[in-house]
Amino acid sequence: FEQGKIGFLPGIDYANPDLSHFHSRHFWETGLVTKNAATGWLGRWLDRHGSQDNPLQGVSMEYRLSPVMRSASAPVAAVADPNSAQFWIPDVWGKAFDDAMATWAELASRPASRPGEQAATRAARLTKEVADRLAPYKGNDESNPLRGSVEYPKGSFAERLADLAGLASLPLGIRAATVQAQSDFDTHDRQADDLSNGLSEVSQALAAFQADIEARGIADRVLTFVWSEFGRRPEANESGGTDHGAGGLAWVQGTRVKRGFLSDYPDLRRLDRQDNLAVTIDFRRVYSSLLEQWLGADAGSVIPGSGAFGRVGLV
Repeated sequence: FEQGKIGFLPGIDYANPDLSHFHSRHFWETGLVTKNAATGWLGRWLDRHGSQDNPLQGVSMEYRLSPVMRSASAPVAAVADPNSAQFWIPDVWGKAFDDAMATWAELASRPASRPGEQAATRAARLTKEVADRLAPYKGNDESNPLRGSVEYPKGSFAERLADLAGLASLPLGIRAATVQAQSDFDTHDRQADDLSNGLSEVSQALAAFQADIEARGIADRVLTFVWSEFGRRPEANESGGTDHGAGGLAWVQGTRVKRGFLSDYPDLRRLDRQDNLAVTIDFRRVYSSLLEQWLGADAGSVIPGSGAFGRVGLV
């Protein structure tokens, strides 16, 4: 923050907040306040502005695809790390495994004319492409070819950020990526300890990531957006914690972000009708601003009715 690389967005949420984890995450992930199934907001951006043949253009650094990255047609990938992106068949190795991979390669290159065959062939080809392109970057306990000069704290969140920094520095065509922090921020009890530990883990990992991409010389083309699906109630409960509340917190991070506080800070003297923090900025306003100011896209093609939310300077 002191280096001018953080822009805070306090009070971020949407009108009449739904304090359900499942609903609120779905809204944030899709960019739509609807309970209906939908593609992710970054997935829709890739559908319109991405490639049809590079599955690494949108990467979830997880074992499953983030709903944020779910697309309708653009290929995307879930890659926890290059090692786990490789093929593995239980109890099969040696010649049998080599024969299986040869069969997969043949399937991936097989000509197809009917829609079902085309879909199967394309899926096989793209999956094999992810494994083949990441194979040179597999690591072990002694060495990891993706690691740079910056030391990261321990933990899966930091490890995946470290791998992402390495992958982003390579000519893989990565345009968007998601990483989920594993810390427990649902602090219904023991908030003083759990929140302190969680924030320390996340902030140290993000600080290391920022230092890493700067050391690699790619910081000016990386913007990090951090969010949570809702905030906490202003009043503590009887268990030393706080329950689900409105008016959460998000921030943008990077060498090109607008620094400081970019939205109004909620006033503890002016709570809403449910005694929650007031919402001072709609998250779709932030998405629309990111789409236009950073990704160079028409926000209305990704966020329906984006014109009604206004814009906020982020970059």
